[in-house]
Amino acid sequence: MHLKSVEMVGFKSFADKTTVELKPGVSAVVGPNGCGKSNIVDALRWCLGEMSAKSLRSKHMMDVIFSGASGRAPLNLAEVTLCFDNAHRLLPIDFSEVQVTRRLYRSGESEYFLNRTQCRLKDIRELFLDTGIEEGYAILAQGEVDFVMNAKPEDRRELFEEAAGVSKYKARREESLRKLERVETDISRLNDMISLVKEQMESLESAARKARLFQKLKEELKSLEISDALHRISGFDEQIRTLEARLAELRAQTEKATVDLDCKEAEITRLRVDQDEREQALYQKNLAILELDKAINAADNLTRTEAERETELRARVEKAAQRSALTREEEKILRQKRDEARAEIESLESRKAELEAARDRETEAWKSLSAGRQALESEERSLSQAVLKAASEAAQAVNEKNASASGIIHKETGIRVQAKELEKARAESQRVSAETGSLETQARGMEQARVRAEEDLLSLKTELEAASARREELRRDVRETSLLATEKSVRAELIRKNFETDPYRRGAQAVLNQGFPGLRGVVGLLLKYSENMARWVESALGDRLHYLVFDRLDQAKDALDWLRQNRIGRAACLVLEKLPDVQPRDLSSVPNANSLLTFVSCPPELEPMRRFLLGSSFIAGNSLYSTGVIDGGSDVPPHESDRQAGNDFRALEELDREVLSLKEKLAAGESALKALEEGLSASAAGLSEKQKALDRIAIQAAHLAEVLSRKVEEARIAGRESELLENELAAEKEALEGLVSKMAREEEQARACSAAQAEKEAERAALLKKISDARDGEHQAELAAKEHEVRLETFMERHQKSAESLQGWEDRLGQCLASLEDTDKETRESEARIEESVKRQNSESRKVRRLESEKKAASAEVEELLAGKAKWEADTAGLRADIDALREKQAQAVAVLHQAEIDLRGLQNERDHVRRRVQETYQVDLADPALEWTARETPADDIDKIKRRVESMSNSVNLEAPEQHETLTQRYQFLAAQTQDLEKARQDLRTAISQINATTKEHFRETFAKVRENFRSIYSTLFQGGEADLVFTNEQDLLETGIDIVAQPPGKKLQNIALLSGGEKALTAIALLFAFFMVRPSPFCVLDEVDAPWDPANVNRFLNLLKEFSQKTQFLVVTHNPRTMEMADILYGVTMQEFGISKVLSAKLKKEPHLAENVS
Repeated sequence: MHLKSVEMVGFKSFADKTTVELKPGVSAVVGPNGCGKSNIVDALRWCLGEMSAKSLRSKHMMDVIFSGASGRAPLNLAEVTLCFDNAHRLLPIDFSEVQVTRRLYRSGESEYFLNRTQCRLKDIRELFLDTGIEEGYAILAQGEVDFVMNAKPEDRRELFEEAAGVSKYKARREESLRKLERVETDISRLNDMISLVKEQMESLESAARKARLFQKLKEELKSLEISDALHRISGFDEQIRTLEARLAELRAQTEKATVDLDCKEAEITRLRVDQDEREQALYQKNLAILELDKAINAADNLTRTEAERETELRARVEKAAQRSALTREEEKILRQKRDEARAEIESLESRKAELEAARDRETEAWKSLSAGRQALESEERSLSQAVLKAASEAAQAVNEKNASASGIIHKETGIRVQAKELEKARAESQRVSAETGSLETQARGMEQARVRAEEDLLSLKTELEAASARREELRRDVRETSLLATEKSVRAELIRKNFETDPYRRGAQAVLNQGFPGLRGVVGLLLKYSENMARWVESALGDRLHYLVFDRLDQAKDALDWLRQNRIGRAACLVLEKLPDVQPRDLSSVPNANSLLTFVSCPPELEPMRRFLLGSSFIAGNSLYSTGVIDGGSDVPPHESDRQAGNDFRALEELDREVLSLKEKLAAGESALKALEEGLSASAAGLSEKQKALDRIAIQAAHLAEVLSRKVEEARIAGRESELLENELAAEKEALEGLVSKMAREEEQARACSAAQAEKEAERAALLKKISDARDGEHQAELAAKEHEVRLETFMERHQKSAESLQGWEDRLGQCLASLEDTDKETRESEARIEESVKRQNSESRKVRRLESEKKAASAEVEELLAGKAKWEADTAGLRADIDALREKQAQAVAVLHQAEIDLRGLQNERDHVRRRVQETYQVDLADPALEWTARETPADDIDKIKRRVESMSNSVNLEAPEQHETLTQRYQFLAAQTQDLEKARQDLRTAISQINATTKEHFRETFAKVRENFRSIYSTLFQGGEADLVFTNEQDLLETGIDIVAQPPGKKLQNIALLSGGEKALTAIALLFAFFMVRPSPFCVLDEVDAPWDPANVNRFLNLLKEFSQKTQFLVVTHNPRTMEMADILYGVTMQEFGISKVLSAKLKKEPHLAENVS
């Protein structure tokens, strides 16, 4: 497998789509600093899933998107695609070619694609696990050599895990540990739940026995009450049949009035349709008139425009005639000027030959004098060389003397400097000794700080445990509140489901939710009464509890029409404006009677409704008297379910209020839990920081010990330097004495050379006088020759100006003739356009007359349509009067019908109340003909006796106890089975983790041994000797142990790798990299300027290894080194032809002894 190509769009400086085609072997990326070479390496790492912006040399991940350059706008996304050759199926995917794409938008959204199919980052990472690509040693970017060498031993272990192929085992182990933690949590939670279920089962056993006895008594009571209810219903049915016959007659009258009204409304609708057609025709005619007006105005405007254009064109013709006359006069003048210029040129030609002959004579005389002067100067140059030679010898003697003097001064200065350096070395030795004492004091202080940090860490752990206990307590409270809120919500939902089964309750609820105008509410919520009176009031009202209350009749009708149209349900309504004024019943003749009105209140505006509903109802003893119905029996408070059956709306309102309160309590608990968990997180973070601080103190202590050791070594070196400086000082003093005697000899030689130089200078002065005289004669001849030359040049300038003047007159004459022709052409064109303008004016005038005739006809039609509209308005007014009369008649019939329906509904409601009470209490439909009970009147004492016994048990019995006990038993069994499954899963996970650990240790130990052996061998090859080794930091724990590197370059002592030079560190890192390749070759490897710190010899050794390993591994090397470039098979040049935008140029190199031919 190898990397075939890298494609970048909008990544860092690669704004345009850039593709780098790669081949097996060694490819080199070259270019000047800052051109974007390392951005190719960053693109590889980023596409393979790098999530650290710092590792990509960026502050934020958004920085990898091209941010713009001079003349180029920023891009909104960055995309990199890597294409791999997978012919040997090294990657676990059945494709010969694998493409991996990563895309990042400026909005922050990130996408990953595998062979152009969107996937997760996890899929990409799993694809490259144990290949050496995804992480580890495949990419060695700038600065990562230092990371390999200076990293913590635990961090360096990751490279060995990648080489050992245990990354997938490590990932599975971590995943198994996370699963095991979740299983442990689930087991703990299940054990708590099992304990809770056991406690509940024990408390429900006795309640279940009591509930079964209670159910038996209720069945007996049910039989008696159903038989009595059947007897009462038969009486209601007879009264309802009589009232229904009366309703049939009233409905027929109402329907007749409705039919008459519909006929009239259909007639007025027909008239309205005719008028709409007439209005449409009137609109179209008015629109046509407007269009005609626009056309007339346009034609008038065009006529005026053409007239103005005609006037303008005639004026233009007249001006052209005037320009033509002036131009012809100018033509005559120009012809005369041209002839005069020609005559002047002919006169100047005759004088030109005379001036050229005089210039040639003076030039010959000047050249003869110049030759004599040059001969004298040649003789002077020979003499000058002799003078210079004498002067040079004199100067050399002086310089040698001065050099000796300077040497003496330099030696004296050196002696003084060395004396100062000796004093400085002695002072440095004393300073290092003092610093050594100070460092020992700091080491003791560091140990005390470590002890204090350990104490703080222990205290913080104690606080964290206390907060964790408080968190568990809050979690229990939140769970209990949540369960209670759920229970209340379920009860409210059951009431709402009951609404769904009853069309009247369903309809009333729908109208309340819709919120119609004039709706006051439902009777059961508008009337206020105490809890102990609820049974009497609700029994007296019956189904009227669910009646809707409206201000006006039309408002109630709108609501009922809406229910009918939407098929939601039914509703019964009380209309306040139609209620009769009912006076409270006189109870003076009834002993111990109390009117229900005294126990019920309502808003003042609803007082007529209160009297209408309860004015005739009263309580006498334990019996209720209301509209012919007597309700009595025990005064034991009814069960809560009975009260809810009587006023579901009130119960639902109370439940909703309780649920809201519980949810608020739950939210407060969850908020407190969240705050506590945040505090726990902060404490955990603080604990982590304390631990990190403790680790830092340990690191600082180790560093301090290393510095202390280094200072001791520095003190020894300073003493040695003092001895060397004393020896050098004695040698310098001896050399100073030899320089003083040499300077005396050189001074005598300098005086002899100066005398010879003065003699030669005198001879040269005489010859210079002759040369000066020759130059004066030559100068006079030169001036005469130049004077004749100037005269000739002046004459030629005059001749040139005359020729230019002639050409100018001829050009102006040509322009004049062209202007005459243009003026004549313009005149002809203007006259033709005048003729066309006159024709258009005549055409538009005829068009205006035609359009005005059409407008007059359209106006007549508009008058006719307006007359028809007046007639329609008169007919419509008569029909509206008839419709208003019919509507009044219909309203009266509907009012009578509505009152009859209210009376019928009252009887039906009382009958339905009996049925519903039995239905709700016993879930028995009394209308079912297959009932097992018969209608018979049952003595009230018999029913009351059983009811008192049932009611005495109702407050203490839990009817759901048997079912709850059975449910808890099943839940206990289910939880026990779940616990067993989790226990098995925990054991399986522990076994799997043990197997993974054993496999990881075995692979890791084998790989470490191979890498260690290879590292030693390659290190000796690269360093031409020396020793190196890899050692475990904790050999007892192979799963967590770190790995240290020990190196000893040739001729040096075994030392910490931190003390190695930059080049030695880089060579050591490369030795480790190739050791990995020998154990587990990576398909490709990227090296970013790793050869920068090496000298040529080390580069050659590195390249030899690179060439050897390139047979199995594809290398991409970023470099500035010419030797590395020469070794590469392909060169990729990165340049910035446009500022801020990188471009890649490729060249395939043909290897010859001294030639690299660019074939690409």
